Parts: sequence; C-alpha cells; structure tokens
Amino acid sequence: MKTVIIENKEQVEEIISRCDICFVGITDLEGNPYVIPMNFGYQDGVIYLHSGPTGSSIDMLARNNRVCITSVSYTHLRAHE
Repeated sequence: MKTVIIENKEQVEEIISRCDICFVGITDLEGNPYVIPMNFGYQDGVIYLHSGPTGSSIDMLARNNRVCITSVSYTHLRAHE
C-alpha cells in the first residue's frame, strides 16, 4: 500500500464527508492498544465523537489522551469487493 499525504484542507474535508464510520484507537489502562468503532460528525475542522460522560474509554483518555482516528467509507469498500 502506498502512503499518500494530502495537505489540501478542502480535499481532506471532502474525503472525511464521504466516510460513514471511524475507528478511534486509544491506549487501555494496561498500556495496550484499544480500538473502538464510532459514528462521528465533522464540522469546521473538528471531529465530534459521541460518548457518555463516564466509562472505561473516558478513564483511558484521562490517563493518555493521545488518539488515532481512521475514517472508513462503506461505499469505497463495496466498490472493491
């Protein structure tokens, strides 16, 4: 797989707007990777994720707030079946 770097904000926003779901990678309390599929919203350069005010994910983020977000388009995936 070839890595493509996109720095044009309009192009990045167009790609994000086509995505249906994202996967949020965080670190659990033992230091292991923990990935959560989530619905998301995007507006004005901000990704909005829905979560309750408490829970294990909130505890994990309080300990280490570094995350990785991967967005996925089901339409794109179906086109390659």
